[in-house]
Amino acid sequence: MAPPRGDDEQGRALASAGGWTALGAPSARVGEAQTGAVTLAYARPGEGLGTITQVLQAPPGTAGGGFGTALAFLEVGGEPTVLAVGAPFEADPETGRPVVGAVHLFEQIGGAGDAAHARWGLVQTVRPGSPGVGMSFGAALAWVDGHLAIGAPGHGSLAPGAGSVVGVSRSGDRLWSLRSSEAGARFGATLCSLPVAWGSGRPGLAVAAVGRGVVHVYDLVAIGPREVMTLRGRPGGGFGLTLAAIAGQLLVGAPFEGAGGAPLAGHVQRFDASQGAVAVETLSAPSPTIGGEFGASLAVSRGRGGVHRLAVGEPGSHHGCTSASSTCRPGRVAVFVLP
Repeated sequence: MAPPRGDDEQGRALASAGGWTALGAPSARVGEAQTGAVTLAYARPGEGLGTITQVLQAPPGTAGGGFGTALAFLEVGGEPTVLAVGAPFEADPETGRPVVGAVHLFEQIGGAGDAAHARWGLVQTVRPGSPGVGMSFGAALAWVDGHLAIGAPGHGSLAPGAGSVVGVSRSGDRLWSLRSSEAGARFGATLCSLPVAWGSGRPGLAVAAVGRGVVHVYDLVAIGPREVMTLRGRPGGGFGLTLAAIAGQLLVGAPFEGAGGAPLAGHVQRFDASQGAVAVETLSAPSPTIGGEFGASLAVSRGRGGVHRLAVGEPGSHHGCTSASSTCRPGRVAVFVLP
């Protein structure tokens, strides 16, 4: 494998399922073309470090599409069967319109019972039904009850930059759609599947409209998603830029909020399905720093004994610096035990 270059953006997106991990590098180059790439690694159960097995590349003729900006595995029986890769900057091949976007679906091929020897091959490309300039289809992805939710935060059919989300089947057939009519809402910029229903439907998804500081919570019903709750933060605080869910809890990052008197220190709010639309807890960095952006990344896990843990990234933290230099930002990650 060729070593990553300084401008590849390796790790811009991450996804894991079973023993597989996918790392997106949307600015990676093949030759002189900036095509984007996704690195796949596999670790057998009980083993430590994984092994890089394959590097997926964007289809020919899609340079500059941001292949690898968003990633999502579909799991069946605890094992990944489909990998969705977002390329939100791809031009539409029929109209030539720029930054329309696309989603490429890959499935495992072969392996003879040993996943480490499986290859992932492109089986389907999903594009928007009505391509619009700058819609960024594929900027966010989430598998929900076997359906793929695709965010297009730049979609402006109802208002400039209002955004939309569509749900498609595994074969790419369109099943449902959601749209915002608020200009600049950027609805669909972030998506998160929910493991339990928040209302009377089936488990659904959370959709952030980051331009308005709102997160919409949906349960799935027979005809598609139905909104059951609206969570609100302060516009401009980045509320909803990151989302993570476990059991009946939803964690919402607001990395541009102030905390402890420090501007842009960031915080994370915890919502519970049984407690309504008011946050039950606000988490901040142990020692907030200016520009720390606590909550810029989130990850949840279930450990031994059913203990839930939350990891929160704080990439701009000054903690550990020996000087007051603004260039000293080593960053850090805090881990919390959730109720």
